[in-house]
Amino acid sequence: MRSMRMPLPVVMAQGGQPAAEAPQSGVVTQSSRSFVLDGLIVAALFGAALFAVCRSSNRT
Repeated sequence: MRSMRMPLPVVMAQGGQPAAEAPQSGVVTQSSRSFVLDGLIVAALFGAALFAVCRSSNRT
């Protein structure tokens, strides 16, 4: 048996008008926060989680 596919209509979000593209200024915006700080935060949270798991384990 053949399956029949019906095309779905494409509905634009803003009244059928395509969104305007952002102007290209050539300026590249850089992140204001360093990846070193992010890495330190992740390492600290990982260490704290590991500490909590090891401290709560029941060793016999």
